[in-house]
This record gives sequence, structure tokens and C-alpha cells, in this order.
Amino acid sequence: MKNKTMTYVLVMLVLVIAVGLGFWNLMEQKRGEESLQKQSNDDEIEFLLKKDFENNYPQTPREVLKFYSRINSCLYNKEMSQSEFEQLVDKMRLLFDTELLEKNEKKTQLRQLLKDRKSFKKEKKTISTYTIDINSSVVKKKKKGRYYASLRASYLVQQGNKGSYSKTNENFLLRQNDDGKWKILGWKIIEQAVEE
Repeated sequence: MKNKTMTYVLVMLVLVIAVGLGFWNLMEQKRGEESLQKQSNDDEIEFLLKKDFENNYPQTPREVLKFYSRINSCLYNKEMSQSEFEQLVDKMRLLFDTELLEKNEKKTQLRQLLKDRKSFKKEKKTISTYTIDINSSVVKKKKKGRYYASLRASYLVQQGNKGSYSKTNENFLLRQNDDGKWKILGWKIIEQAVEE
């Protein structure tokens, strides 16, 4: 009888240790994933902040729009300091045409983006993905000696964890400046958000 009790205690002890180790391992994995997620967030923000648009400006209208969309996704989706937020807005504004910059003061843009970001977080929305027309779909025209390009970007926004999505299509107009750089002149929504 004493042997059976001793065996039972030993088995229970091994089970408790196994459960404890399993729980510890699970917590370590979770911490590792959180660390990886934070590193991923930090890597994207750091990459965009370090991007040198003075010496390495995007060459095509599509590349300009890709950087705009990456920055925009970061602004709405990623956790960051106020300083990083403002620096990313400054990077975004480097992609804007002077005419758009004149109509869109930085202070006003910051205030509106912060308001939109707060609303996004409250509604648990994230920009899950975006697509941009391929280069062959870009419509280029010359008007009054200036080159213009028009292309479309589609943004898929997820709301909550339930998998509810909405898609917004926007048409962007870019203009080539005197230095040959494509700058965003403006955009408009070309379709209402559609629930999928």
C-alpha cells in the first residue's frame, strides 16, 4: 500500500512539474512573439524614418504611392511615440507636391491624422493590406508643359477581430516637378467602401 501511495505521489509530482514547464514554455513563446511583433513594428518605422528621399527618391509614380501607403499604414496601425508620428508625417509630406503642401498645412494634417487614428483605434480598425495599380496601368498625360500621372490604390481595412472588411479605392494624381520627381498632387475616393 505504501508503494502505491509513493508511486501515486511521484506520478502527481511529475505531472505538476510537466504542467509547470509547459506553462513556462508557453509564456516564453508568447513573450518572444510579442518581442518579435514589437521588433517588426520598430523595424518598419525605423526603415521608413531612415529612408533618404533626398538622395534616393522613388523613381516612378507607383513607387511614390507605395511609400505613401506604407507610411499611411504605419501611422494608422503601429504603436509609436509622438516624435516618431510627426517624423513619419514629415516623410509623407516629402512625397507631396508643393500645391498640396500649400493647401494642407502640417499642423492641420497632424491634428486630422491624430483624430482619425484615435477613431481607428476606438473602432479596432487596421489597414490590413493595400494594392497599387501596376506601372502599365498608370495613365500619364502632359498638360501645360507638365507631366501628370493617375493611378489607383485600394485599401482593405479590417474592423475588429471578427473578420469584417471594407475596401476603399482611391484615385491618385501625381505631378512631375522640375527635378523630375513624381509628387502627389491629390486623391479622391472613387467608390464607397463595400462590405465583403
